[in-house]
Amino acid sequence: MKRVILILTIFISSSIFAQTSSLVIGGVIDLTVPEAGYAGKALELVAISDIADLSVYAVGVANNGGGTDGIEANLPAVALPAGESFWFLRDTTAFQNYFGDVFGEYNVNYAIDGDVSQNGDDAIELFMISGGVETLVDLYGDPATDGTGEAWEYMDAWAYRIDRTPSATFDITQWTIATPNCSDGSTTNNSSDCPYPIGVVRFSLNTSTANGFNDSTSTLVIRGSFNGWSG
Repeated sequence: MKRVILILTIFISSSIFAQTSSLVIGGVIDLTVPEAGYAGKALELVAISDIADLSVYAVGVANNGGGTDGIEANLPAVALPAGESFWFLRDTTAFQNYFGDVFGEYNVNYAIDGDVSQNGDDAIELFMISGGVETLVDLYGDPATDGTGEAWEYMDAWAYRIDRTPSATFDITQWTIATPNCSDGSTTNNSSDCPYPIGVVRFSLNTSTANGFNDSTSTLVIRGSFNGWSG
């Protein structure tokens, strides 16, 4: 009888702490902008399914390889539909000036938070809160490593998520990472040597009958405009 109770307890505990996130870190940004200072820093979080209440999520910045700092910024109690982004910004005017109307048209969900202070060598953690328990559900970089000189460094640049599968273990293959310092000297996203792919449109295609394809689906990414679709 004791053995049955022990097995049941382990099963219940595993179920409680296994969290499935509907939100991912979509972009980590440390741009050089004319407003200078912290103005070009931001985080883009993307809903991969409808979220009724964002306040169950929070983020943290693990500075200089010193390990996790836990939760530093909580998201507000608002809904976020699948496919939409929520941004943590330091300076809304700087981002409007840098991205122009694209930012206002495609990314209107944002909050200002001084804890968004990543310096291009800092890891980013996304937490989910359930029953008072904080669980790491997504990660960019290594909290225990200073990112300077690492493959995931984004100093004066950015990292953009191409595989939106949440993971508490950092997988660099899920990301496109711009060359460090590539935004230096730019005044707008269009004039940058490495424009951030804001407003990218993605289509899932059935390619099972197309020559040269072995998989059943692939993703087409459009940047710019195509028959009224813009990205």
